[in-house]
Amino acid sequence: MADARTARRGALRVASWVALLTVALAVGLAAPPADAAGRTAARVTIDTVRPAGGGLLVAGERAVVRGTASANLGGARLTLQRRIDGEWVRSGTSTRVGPRGGFRIAFTARGMGATRYRVVADGTATRAPARDASTVTVWRWISLVPHRVDSSLRVGPATVGGWRYARVLHAAGTAGGPADVGTIALDGRCDRVTAVVGVTDRSAPAFLTVFALSLDGVPRLQGAAVGTGMSALVALKTAGADRLGLEAEYPALPGASAGHAVWAQPQGLCRAYPGR
Repeated sequence: MADARTARRGALRVASWVALLTVALAVGLAAPPADAAGRTAARVTIDTVRPAGGGLLVAGERAVVRGTASANLGGARLTLQRRIDGEWVRSGTSTRVGPRGGFRIAFTARGMGATRYRVVADGTATRAPARDASTVTVWRWISLVPHRVDSSLRVGPATVGGWRYARVLHAAGTAGGPADVGTIALDGRCDRVTAVVGVTDRSAPAFLTVFALSLDGVPRLQGAAVGTGMSALVALKTAGADRLGLEAEYPALPGASAGHAVWAQPQGLCRAYPGR
């Protein structure tokens, strides 16, 4: 009889140890994973990397990274980094995770083309570090002067309306004479272009130039007439276009003789340099 009671007590002890082991295993499975140093894991996720004002992400303009973080990162400081020449470089901006697990980091966009940004939370004695990266396209305004092709247009300084431009595309024309044309390579890499078209101050007083722009041979802007010492800003959407065509015509007007037509500060908003 004593042996039976002893056996029952032993069975109860075994059952108790099994129950405790089961609970311990369950707790272990529910706990956050740990790294080699025994620290709990953490997670940070980038949701979006967008310009502050919408549209394209343009170098030199303000942008915002938004995302979420795991609960154990509440109040933790996050830093933003950019990949440069194979290394992660701090962008100079940081923030703290909000009470609901969200974060927002404002920064100035840098780079050109496919650019990689990363958000990092440093580790602590009890928590492992966390990071997440995202690749975005950064656009940049560049001078299009070096990318002229198949063109008789020359490069040099010019003064229009008292403003001196260091590097412009220009052509010498004669009233009633042949038009001047030129081409700038875009290679499908530029979203838009702008230029100041004008006639130099040293042109004949009655000289007039009529400017036109085309994309891949298709006219896009025509009839922009500008007289001596005058200028106008022109802008054109160029997404997907390979070539930007420039044309200057010189109407035969009484008292007009000769002058210089210019495309000053031709710029493109591009994701890569044409021809590279």
